[in-house]
Amino acid sequence: MMDSYRNRNSVYKNVSLLLFLAIHFLHADDSWRSKYYPADWQPPSADQVRFGEPFLQDFSYAGYQRGEQTVPQVKGPVFRVSNYGAKADGRTDSTVAIQRAIDEASRAGGGVVLFDTGEYRLSRASGSNWCLRISTSGVVLRGCSSGQTKLLNTSTDMTKSVIVLFEGQAVAETQSELSQDILGPDRKWYVEDASAFSVGDIVMLSWDFTDDWIKQHGQVKFWKKNSRPQPAIYKREVLEVNPSEGWILVDVPARYSYLVRDNARVGKVSGWISQTGMENIQLANVQNTNEGWGDKDYKVEGTGAHMTHGSWAVLMHDVYDSWLVNVKSYQPDENTSSAHLLSNGVKLDDSFRVTVKDCSFQRPQYGGGGGNGYMVRVQNSNECLIDHFFACYSRHGIVISHPGSSGNVFYRCRDKDTQCSTGLKGTLKTNGSGSDAHMHFSHSNLYDGCSVENSYFTAAHRGVWGTVPHALTSSSSVYWNTESKGKPVKSSYSVISKQGGYGYVIGTKGDYSAVLTSLKKGDSTAPEDIVEGEGQGEQLVPQSLYEDQLKRRLSLAGPLSTSRR
Repeated sequence: MMDSYRNRNSVYKNVSLLLFLAIHFLHADDSWRSKYYPADWQPPSADQVRFGEPFLQDFSYAGYQRGEQTVPQVKGPVFRVSNYGAKADGRTDSTVAIQRAIDEASRAGGGVVLFDTGEYRLSRASGSNWCLRISTSGVVLRGCSSGQTKLLNTSTDMTKSVIVLFEGQAVAETQSELSQDILGPDRKWYVEDASAFSVGDIVMLSWDFTDDWIKQHGQVKFWKKNSRPQPAIYKREVLEVNPSEGWILVDVPARYSYLVRDNARVGKVSGWISQTGMENIQLANVQNTNEGWGDKDYKVEGTGAHMTHGSWAVLMHDVYDSWLVNVKSYQPDENTSSAHLLSNGVKLDDSFRVTVKDCSFQRPQYGGGGGNGYMVRVQNSNECLIDHFFACYSRHGIVISHPGSSGNVFYRCRDKDTQCSTGLKGTLKTNGSGSDAHMHFSHSNLYDGCSVENSYFTAAHRGVWGTVPHALTSSSSVYWNTESKGKPVKSSYSVISKQGGYGYVIGTKGDYSAVLTSLKKGDSTAPEDIVEGEGQGEQLVPQSLYEDQLKRRLSLAGPLSTSRR
């Protein structure tokens, strides 16, 4: 009897083991890779592929120092704002005192402007469009390590103004036209006069939306002679110059076709600022109490909408190799509307290689038309890394816009509750919604491991909307391993992708994992975008495209030559 029991027990154990192994291997077999990212993938070159063909670009160059170095921990010199008269008592206006500390750090060639725990009150001076301004390299605003440093702007008339402005003054110098078309992801650019450039130069390649380009891309109905986007721009660093052969080698590959036909040219640009940033600081704005919060009320003087229109918490303009780390919005005690901000959160404009990490912005008071209620907007900027950004309760959570905005990576960002603003009473529905490629051909960007909750991602044609029609918004951008929670806004999709040429949605998961790519008769974005692994994001290998590409590039080639400081 006992032997029979032991035999049965042994059989049960063996069966259990077999079931475990079967389930294990069955689960392992569920893993999958994209057709466009095989296990032996290597960064594409212009010898292998051409723009217009289906392939995944190398997005590993995004962020501070192209991701080859972490954001530095600048140690000093230290300029403590309390030594300049600033008070963290929540009552005293400390704007002038803090600006004195910033200016002193600038004169010293850089340093850390250090804040204590507490709330500092700020205001906008008459005739100025900012409260605090950093205009030289090397200046870092740093709050206390606990993150309990607060900057509260008490000015409520902030039309097209900024609480904290980082501002270079980029100026074009020498310029040379391309001598050969760039048709693939090439770093070697042939120019008419390579001797005009030197190693370490920051250059900007640009091309025009010519009649030929517009016709080729099917946008004749939308972009007319006096109503078309500004030139597309791409910022790069020169690593090598060969005047005899007529080429320069830049740090980051081309992101689209740059054609002599479209007046493609490369110019040396000076006046940028770098190695600057903000850390461990909370930002907010006292609410505006005026009436008038409709979608078009920003055009009516005296309304709350007009007074908050186009305002930003943080703006970086003409900046590179810089950062925002652990910068967040908060609700001031006096804001009965629950608003954190008057309108917009973070804007990167005409900048490149900037890292925005562990930041959170939410609850704008105004989210009307004309550019309001965006929590992060990357505009005319290249190779920036938006890392773990949380956007909540806004018109648009995550926005990219303007020609040439390319190579940017949104890594594990979250967008929750769009089509929202607070108005005066805490809830005011906006016309716009979702996180989008907003306007004017922002192409070749990566959304990696991002999630939406009661929202959605979209990169689609926007027709005649806008003074210069938004029209063709994107091409060659990738949504990789997208997660959805809650309920979608306006549709049943987590991603709507109708990009010009090929766009990619690879791996989705969550409560509403469906993807919309189908085109209607007359749409100008053919061919239909590529979708793989709808509802199968959990098993996608690798889970992060950006992480894997960065690891591969650095293991294959190592860091590029040291960037200038």
